[in-house]
Amino acid sequence: MTAPDGESVACYALIAAGSVLQVPLLRLADHPIAPTLGRQLLWHLREQARTRGCSVVDLADPYLPVHLQSIARHEHYQHVKDHWYALVVDRIGSAAEVSAAATHAYQHVGLGNAPLIPAGADAALAHHYERVWWPAKITDSALPHFAVAIKPTWSAELIGAPAPLHRRTELAFGREQVYFRSGRNSTLSAPGRILWYMSSGHRTGPASFIGTSLLDGITTGTPEELFAAYGHYGVFTLANIEDAARDGIAQALQLSDTELFPNPVLRKNYDQLQRTHGGPRAVQAPVKVSAELFTAIYQLGQRTASDVHVS
Repeated sequence: MTAPDGESVACYALIAAGSVLQVPLLRLADHPIAPTLGRQLLWHLREQARTRGCSVVDLADPYLPVHLQSIARHEHYQHVKDHWYALVVDRIGSAAEVSAAATHAYQHVGLGNAPLIPAGADAALAHHYERVWWPAKITDSALPHFAVAIKPTWSAELIGAPAPLHRRTELAFGREQVYFRSGRNSTLSAPGRILWYMSSGHRTGPASFIGTSLLDGITTGTPEELFAAYGHYGVFTLANIEDAARDGIAQALQLSDTELFPNPVLRKNYDQLQRTHGGPRAVQAPVKVSAELFTAIYQLGQRTASDVHVS
C-alpha cells in the first residue's frame, strides 16, 4: 500500500483458512499517514474477512510493529499470546443470537465463550459490542435508529457514495466522519444508528437508502465553534454550516463504522417495507425508525445481485 506521495507504507498477506482470515505478514512504516492508514487497514481486514465468509481476523505476524499493536488495541483487536484477534460477526438479530454467533467465532481460535449480551441492553452497551464485533447488529437493544437525508454532493465525499472522482485523503482513509445539520428540533440522540437516505439527483437517479453508520456523539454549537472543532472531519465549509444552522445554532453528528449497501434500497422498495412495518413516509428532517424497519431495510440493502437472481 502506498501513501498519496507514492511512498510504500504498508504491506500484508492474507490466507483464508476456513472461518479464520490469517494475516501472517502485516507491516506499517513510520510515516505521517501511518496512524490513519493503520486504522483503515485493520478495518479493511475485517471487510476482507466478511467478504470471504470468515468470522475471525488473526493477526499472526510475530513481529507486528509496536505502533501497529497500539492501533490494533484501539480498533478492538484482542491480544492473546502472539496473536491479535478481531471478531467479524455478520449477524443481525437479537442479543442472544448475536452472542451465540460471537461465541461460535471465538471457538474457531480457542477463545472459549463470548460475553452474553442481555436482552434489552442499553444503548451504550449495544453500541460497544456492535463496534467490537462489526458488522453485528443487535435488534432488541435500546440503541435507537434514525433515517437522515443527505444530498449526493455531500454523501459522495463524506461516505463515498456515489463513488467520487476525487476524495480528500483524510476522509477516504479516516474511520470517523462528521456531518453538520441544523441544531433545532432534532429527534436524534447518541449513541444511535443512522440510515443514510440519499436524495434524488440528475446523475444519481431516484432517492435511496445507501448505507448505515453508528452515531457516536452529537455536539451543538455555533457554526464557528463546530467548524473549528470538527471541520477537518466533514465536507461542509463554514459558510455551508452557517446556511444549515437555524437561529445561529448547528449540530455536528459524529459518525463511525460506515457501511455502504451493495444494493441501495430505492424509495419504491422502502414504500413497500413501510406499509408492512410502519414508519415515516417522508425523510427530510431526521426521523426515528423502528428496529423492525431498520432490519428490513438493512437486509434488503445487503442483498447482492446473485441473491436477487436466486430469489
